[in-house]
Amino acid sequence: SIFHDSFEDGEHTDPLWIKTGQDGEMQVNTEYSPANGKKALTLQENGQNSTSFTADLQQNFNAWEQSWTARGLYKTETLDKTTSQKHELILNANQNHDDQIHVQLGISNHAGNNLDFRIKDEGLIDSPDGTLVNWQEDTWYSWEIIHDGSGNYDGRIWEYSDGRPSNADVQASGVTSSEIGSISYRINGTAGRGFRVAHDYVKLEN
Repeated sequence: SIFHDSFEDGEHTDPLWIKTGQDGEMQVNTEYSPANGKKALTLQENGQNSTSFTADLQQNFNAWEQSWTARGLYKTETLDKTTSQKHELILNANQNHDDQIHVQLGISNHAGNNLDFRIKDEGLIDSPDGTLVNWQEDTWYSWEIIHDGSGNYDGRIWEYSDGRPSNADVQASGVTSSEIGSISYRINGTAGRGFRVAHDYVKLEN
C-alpha cells in the first residue's frame, strides 16, 4: 500500500489534512462503518452560506504515472437534492493543477438533478463517460479507480451492501502523469441547503 488513512486515531492530523476554502466544516466523527471501523472524516456544508472547500492531504506521491488503484468508502448523510450539492475526489492534486484526476462522487446540480459518477474532462482525462447514480441519504458507497500505467482508467461505484460490480462503470483515457501530487476531497453547496458526507477511509495501492 502506498497510502492508507482510516481516521481511526480520531484526528485528521496524523497524517495531516487541511481544510482550504470558505464556510463548511471538516472533522473526524464516529460513524460505525460496515467495513473498516468506527471513525470517518466528515465534510459538511453549514447550510447558511454557499460552501466551497477542499480537504487536502499534506502528503505527496510520485506514483501517478505507474499502475495504481485508489479505493474508498463514504456515507451520504443529510442530502437535499433540490439544489446544487457537489462532492468530488481529486487524485494527483498539485499546485500546478496539471494532470489532476477529478472523480465526481455526487450529489446534484443546480437544477436538482442527480450528478453522474464520472471521471471529469479536466486536466489529464480525455472524453470521459459517466453513469447515473440515484444518490440516497444514509447510504454507504464504495468507489474504486484503477490506472493501468498506460493512461487508461476504470472507475466503479456501488452501494456497499450490493458488493463490488465485476465490470467498470466508467472508463477514460489520457496521458500518464509525472507530476508529484496528493489526494483531496472537494465539497460545494448552495446557501441554505446543508449536506454532509463521511469518508471512512481512503487507500492508494500499487
